[in-house]
Amino acid sequence: MSMPRDRTEFSTLFDAAATELEAALKRSSIGKRPDEIGAPREHAFAEFLKDWVPESCGIANGYVVSTRRGISRQADVLLYRRATCPKFVTDKKTDRRLIPIEEVYGTIEIKSTLTKTELSDAVDKCGSVAKLTNSGRYEPEELRVQAAEVENSSSRNDDLEWKDYRLRMPRAIQRRSNGTNP
Repeated sequence: MSMPRDRTEFSTLFDAAATELEAALKRSSIGKRPDEIGAPREHAFAEFLKDWVPESCGIANGYVVSTRRGISRQADVLLYRRATCPKFVTDKKTDRRLIPIEEVYGTIEIKSTLTKTELSDAVDKCGSVAKLTNSGRYEPEELRVQAAEVENSSSRNDDLEWKDYRLRMPRAIQRRSNGTNP
């Protein structure tokens, strides 16, 4: 008979992981240019996720592609089905990939500051994935986005204020077999 896990064990483990992530994010703030700050933060967050998502979930950065030659904007973090996803690696050093839309679980955008402009950019990037045609699978009419400001939080134990955003996405135009619009 096994004993139930103590809730504090998980809490302690997660606090330790959060401390490691926080240290990596602080180290990245040394950079002067946006790419010197953003790229290390994206990498640190992706490495953090690798310890928490199931083995079946791959983590990379790059672009989502469709069978109809559509391509998304560059995504900071792509979560994808590792077992069946082809390895379209475009840059081994940064593990930048092309991920078919059928293999994508989700995308994450990392922002150092969350201004209205930055949020709009992140939503546009995620929306570029949602707009891709995915071989007849369900296409969303609505995109759900969550955001929280973590840098100004005074303590890790504070409850973050998560804000939900829902965006309406236009349905893709269905094309007839002869290539003309209905």
